[in-house]
Amino acid sequence: MKTMTPSKSKTRQEPKTKLPVRTGRMLVACAALLAASSGAFAQTAPAARPAVAQALPTDNANQITEEKEKVIKLSPFIVTSADGGYAERQTMLGSRTAEAIIDLPSSVAIMNKQLINDLNAFDVQQTLNVGVSGVTQNSVITDDVNIRGFRSLYSLRDGIIRHSTFKRNPMYDVERIEVLKGPAALQLGNNAFLGGAVNYVSMRPKDTPSGYIRTTISDNSYARSEGNVSGPIVKNEDYTINYRLTGGSLTGKREKEIEGKEDELFLGGGLDIFFGKDTRVQGNAYWFMDNAYRGWNDFLDIGPPGTPPPTATTLREAKLHPNSTKRFSPGRSKDVFMDAQSYSMNVAVSTKLTPNLYIRAYYSFDKIHDARGELRGLTVRSDNFTLDRTFGPYTVDLVGHSSQLDILHELETKWFTLNSTWGLDLHLATRAQKLSTHNMPALDTRIQGYPLDDAFFAVPRAGTGGLPNTTQTGFENKLFTYYLQENLALFNKRLILVGGIRAFQPTGINLSGADLATITQRSKKKFDVMKLGVVFKIRPWLSAYYTEAGNVFIAQPGRTDKFSANDQLGELLKDQDGTLKEFGVKFDHSFTPALTMHGSVALFDMSLTNVRTFGDLGNGVQGIIQSARDTSQGWECDFGGSYTIGQGAWSMIATYFDGDSATAVDSRLQAVGFAPKKISFLAKYSWSGGVLKGLTIGGNIMDQTPIRNGFWLLDYPAVVNVFAGYKWRQHWQIHLNLDNVTNKRYIVATASTGLVQTAEDFRARLGVTYRW
Repeated sequence: MKTMTPSKSKTRQEPKTKLPVRTGRMLVACAALLAASSGAFAQTAPAARPAVAQALPTDNANQITEEKEKVIKLSPFIVTSADGGYAERQTMLGSRTAEAIIDLPSSVAIMNKQLINDLNAFDVQQTLNVGVSGVTQNSVITDDVNIRGFRSLYSLRDGIIRHSTFKRNPMYDVERIEVLKGPAALQLGNNAFLGGAVNYVSMRPKDTPSGYIRTTISDNSYARSEGNVSGPIVKNEDYTINYRLTGGSLTGKREKEIEGKEDELFLGGGLDIFFGKDTRVQGNAYWFMDNAYRGWNDFLDIGPPGTPPPTATTLREAKLHPNSTKRFSPGRSKDVFMDAQSYSMNVAVSTKLTPNLYIRAYYSFDKIHDARGELRGLTVRSDNFTLDRTFGPYTVDLVGHSSQLDILHELETKWFTLNSTWGLDLHLATRAQKLSTHNMPALDTRIQGYPLDDAFFAVPRAGTGGLPNTTQTGFENKLFTYYLQENLALFNKRLILVGGIRAFQPTGINLSGADLATITQRSKKKFDVMKLGVVFKIRPWLSAYYTEAGNVFIAQPGRTDKFSANDQLGELLKDQDGTLKEFGVKFDHSFTPALTMHGSVALFDMSLTNVRTFGDLGNGVQGIIQSARDTSQGWECDFGGSYTIGQGAWSMIATYFDGDSATAVDSRLQAVGFAPKKISFLAKYSWSGGVLKGLTIGGNIMDQTPIRNGFWLLDYPAVVNVFAGYKWRQHWQIHLNLDNVTNKRYIVATASTGLVQTAEDFRARLGVTYRW
């Protein structure tokens, strides 16, 4: 999408767009929104109305809203879902208790089960591409993303950080995907998230017998199946037990010979136990096996011999080498493997102790074993066809324990309502990695076959065949935190003031050496983070908010070098501070019985201070400095709605992002993985009557300006997907997904000239679902 690329994307020499200009843009958007809504100002509609294909009458919508509010009142730690459409109105991700999104001084986007089903998504990125602004893809083989210019390497599962391996997280039992933007240390009890966090929410058991089976097929023997069965086990006046069982699998061949085939298996379940109206126990667990090989299996065209490499002032567009086709492989499947198994479980107990006092206790456990022998390219030589390669056998074992305790007290008076939440978190994590790296014979990419590989693998290599690895590293990490958050609502809840502080106490050790015998202490420095926010309810369905938040990152080991390249007597490194200032407007309203809209517009300014990098120490000496900033600022819009017309209804989601960033290393460079502009649009029409009753057709498009990886620019084309579905006899549905219909094969990530990841080109997927 080169037409969208400003010239500064190449050199970053022009002045950056200033924040006041973006403020003007956002105010214009807000004014347009308010002008379009002015005809409905006289209506006093509740904020949480169900977005359904056939809109409900106002009286019914009010009744449903009141019933939902009663549920929330009784269960402040339980999120209730919307009744239909793409709209979701509640989350625990922004405050640790169930809150309406419109009441939060935070930017939150939710992609629900209906969107997941329409896209038939097996990868979280399929939903993030079209369901949220400001999020870009860093990888096709993991869930690594970039949020507003800051990397978010880890994801959450039911609100708890889950240390990821180098593979994607399973989607078989996911009810919805939540994205919280901005520093999230206060809410999440972990300071790893600066740009934001992605949270997978597990499906809940149903209180009536139900279930489904879905099978999807495609070319190359692709077959993905998932099934879910749910219902009550016991149901009486004293207690109720509901269960969920979920299974899934994925098989198929891959076009690159080194990748072999798809191979996934998933088994999971959930349990909800209700003791009367005031106490609930929720549990989830799964086992997931993923033995598919997904690596960095492409390489770049660096140009004819003598072509200078790109630099900070001469960024170049990354292009695949002509020999790096979709069938190219840097090696053979018989020489590699990627076997991963993960186990995860969590349990939450929430209860009402008094009419105004609630408590929630939560525990999560996850374990990951990842063993692989990974063969990949490394760099392209100056002749532009010889690929240097490496072979790296290694294993990674991760074990994590997380515990939370949250206590909520509600004080409601004639003049104000005060919700006070106290809590503490304890995270324990251990990691052990055993690694060997072997240089392989270079590959002449002009010829077919791998003539030197048999001889290479005939020699015993460290890390394979029972031989020990050459290096081992690991850590044992403990993080204890406690927090206080206050929500004060005034003037009949028209004005909401939010403030919170969380204290962090980290401890732990790093392990290294051949037998992990070398122990170094991790930092034990205490630190605090804060968040302040205000929400003004212009109407029950329209709010404006402002927030300030921050994260603290403990300084890296070592000292700054102020005097010479070898002098380590300078000052201790400063802690890095992540900051956020954000202003936004949110709305969620049924303008007519047929038209429902929801969305937000946000203006943000973020930074990471005291960034450690290399700079001028004086007298021309280069050394370690820590004073520069990584910055990101801009505005974004997320918009959705439904409109009943004719014999059916439209549903849509639109997102737009416009921002700027700079790095501490070189202010002319935008942040790695940051797209200055991104736009997406998804729409569908579903027939609820007539001869086409049960038919749904839709599609989506996503486009963004080039992102930077090193000194290379990755230019994504406009990606177009189309989907259709047909329901009949209340139980059956057939659905067709045409992904990347323009058949564009493009680069998603590159670590070096020989380490490149590409997106899949066109794929047609046909699925059948049976529900009961």
